[in-house]
Amino acid sequence: MKIIKMVNQPRRDFRAIYECEDCGYKVERIGYDDRNFYDNVIPNIECRKCGKSSNTLGIKVERGEKVNDCFWYRIGTCDAGTCAGCETYLSINSGECKAIYAEYKKDMAEAIEPVRERYVEKMKEMGKRGRGVNDEYKG
Repeated sequence: MKIIKMVNQPRRDFRAIYECEDCGYKVERIGYDDRNFYDNVIPNIECRKCGKSSNTLGIKVERGEKVNDCFWYRIGTCDAGTCAGCETYLSINSGECKAIYAEYKKDMAEAIEPVRERYVEKMKEMGKRGRGVNDEYKG
């Protein structure tokens, strides 16, 4: 499986659309933005349709590639999937953009909290504990 589009990424956790390199099956699922996830987890994710992973297909992960630090990619508005150094590239680790990205993450955390609390209450009312589900992508 490979990531073809980031759906959102408020912090290190993200939701993305993954695609099987063999059969083209697409699924939306969660991920974590660190080297271990990109180097070890993604290559071992098995496709629900054909059962193959990048490792079983013999697709090698490029070790040492940087985690995508483009601001547009991180906020889910870039369709590239991986940064190809396009003209709109803005590193979240550079000067002014670093401060803007920190402000963005803070605002996102504050904005999402009332929504999270509302759904926690709904789940408590149902007598169940909420947990993430990997749903088939239908977009």
